[in-house]
Amino acid sequence: MTKNRRTHKRFETDMVFWMKEVETDNGFNPFFVENISAGGILVNTRVPLQVGKHMKLSFELPQHTDLIEATAEVRHTKEIKKNHFQSGLQFVAVDGVPPPLLIEYLEEIFQ
Repeated sequence: MTKNRRTHKRFETDMVFWMKEVETDNGFNPFFVENISAGGILVNTRVPLQVGKHMKLSFELPQHTDLIEATAEVRHTKEIKKNHFQSGLQFVAVDGVPPPLLIEYLEEIFQ
């Protein structure tokens, strides 16, 4: 049996985030989030995300009026079916929401 090394509870969701690579001038693109935690997100994309890349994220949480911006590092990517990929991103920085507050908020809205 594999031991779960996660430190934050994950919450299933169908939220849409906006994302772009930090190092590019390209615009943000929408993508679906499969689950979210105070530590990061699991996303579904049509193109593979490169492990180690830093991504700029922009999103709104349900019942929260402010737009949240974050930076996350791509930790893993796998193809789940042809031209459909799943990637885990770990938050590096979340602007305006300290991790304890994010945990409390996620637990409140998703339970």
